[in-house]
This record gives sequence, structure tokens and C-alpha cells, in this order.
Amino acid sequence: MTLWNLPAAVEDAFEDQWLEWLDSTETWAPFFAQVGALQRGDVLQALQDFGLATGEILDAARRLRRAPEGGSIPLPAGCVLDDTTVTLLAAGFAHAERGKLAVPYLRSDS
Repeated sequence: MTLWNLPAAVEDAFEDQWLEWLDSTETWAPFFAQVGALQRGDVLQALQDFGLATGEILDAARRLRRAPEGGSIPLPAGCVLDDTTVTLLAAGFAHAERGKLAVPYLRSDS
């Protein structure tokens, strides 16, 4: 699983919530203004600044490593899909380099 390929139940829940988010754009406008104002590419710092990641998740993200082929970043075995893991999937992009995308993923048992 990646942030772009989540289980159908999660995708469906997101789709249901999406309509509510669209109806409250004024609530989200300040958040997206902050995102637009970001000047640096420090993913972990941005997640922390926005209150989206705690120290524990940031520490776990720092321990992630690229797979040998370099194009992916596996999350540790035993992770289950929950809010913390989704945040870790996002935080894993901190290991990408300019011109060398590396996609964090969670191996599914299904």
C-alpha cells in the first residue's frame, strides 16, 4: 500500500469525507495558504510544523531506509494500516532526493 494505493474501504471513506471537505473550503483556506508558503523541502519539518506528526512518528520516519533498488521505502514489518501508519507513509518521502523519487509503502498481508 502507498498513499496512492490504499484498500478500497479506506478509499471509500475518503471519498465520502471529500464531499464534506469541499463544502467547507473556508475552513481549509488557511491551511492551504500555509502549504503554499512553504519555502523549503523538509518533509519532516513541515509535518511537524503543521501538527501532523509527533516526535515518535518523526523518529520512526528517520529510521526508515530506501530499499536496495532505491525506488522505494518499505515500512517495518508488523505495521498495520491506521492513522499513524498513513502519517509514516507521508513522512517517508523525506528520504527521497531531488530527481530520485522513492515511494514509501506498506506490505499488505492480503
